[in-house]
Amino acid sequence: MDVAWQRHFKKIGDAQRPRFKKKGKSRDSIRFVNFNKYCKLEGRRVKLPAGLGWVNFRKSRNVHGTVKNCTIGFDGGHWFISFQTERQVETPTHPSRSMIGVDVGIARFITLSDGSFVEPVSSFKAHQHRLAKAQRGLARKVKFSGDCSPPYRARLPTSTAATDNVPALREPPWDYRSLYYVIK
Repeated sequence: MDVAWQRHFKKIGDAQRPRFKKKGKSRDSIRFVNFNKYCKLEGRRVKLPAGLGWVNFRKSRNVHGTVKNCTIGFDGGHWFISFQTERQVETPTHPSRSMIGVDVGIARFITLSDGSFVEPVSSFKAHQHRLAKAQRGLARKVKFSGDCSPPYRARLPTSTAATDNVPALREPPWDYRSLYYVIK
């Protein structure tokens, strides 16, 4: 904190006044840099510094290249870990030789130059009733009542946040599916 204030007063770079971040109101995450020096990756577990030790994680895909750093974050009641890697990649070339014009809009998500279009899909509408139910449950609780004891009250905002993230966690982004349709 002291270093941040010193950078602000000495006008080093674009240093601004330090902002205080409340838990849960900003992205709760921590980044471990110099991965090769302080951390280690073995299969489905990673060794983290600062006394955390070995932590298991669900490996959704293989890690290619050399790991430079990792970020651990908490969002919607779930912990996430991501690895930033460095590797050599060839410049991709698409086998198609044809071209098409694409217009991205609001009423029609994608309009192609041949006249076809893709309608926007709202995954929020499918899960809107679950979110409304969780928010009503939180709003109707009376503080310091038996129904709203501190441990129960502490769980409610987390469940509401988790319900907010359901469309993002459960379904792949629909715009990528539309993009695949356009590329194909």
